[in-house]
Amino acid sequence: MEKSFQRRHSQFGLFVERALLWDVRAGLALLLLTPFVISENTVYPFVVGKALYARMLIEVVFALWAALACLNPAFRPPRSVPAALWRRSFKAAVALGGATLAPKL
Repeated sequence: MEKSFQRRHSQFGLFVERALLWDVRAGLALLLLTPFVISENTVYPFVVGKALYARMLIEVVFALWAALACLNPAFRPPRSVPAALWRRSFKAAVALGGATLAPKL
């Protein structure tokens, strides 16, 4: 009984992974349509609509990719020296920012 549950669970995980991958690809393809977006109800119809459309789509695609990267490590970016340096500097900036915002006792 446990083997059938594991098999169904792995099949469901594979289905979710494939669906997320296709959603990410579709979102990236939809980003190519950004130049055709025009919003007639704004002061700058050729700028505002494109900006809102692109930002919204980028956030959705990033969230889908983050979920995909959590499920399968193969979709995570590879480890590299520049990324490690960036993470270290970001942690230092957060620590120093927190130290300067801490209340003085």
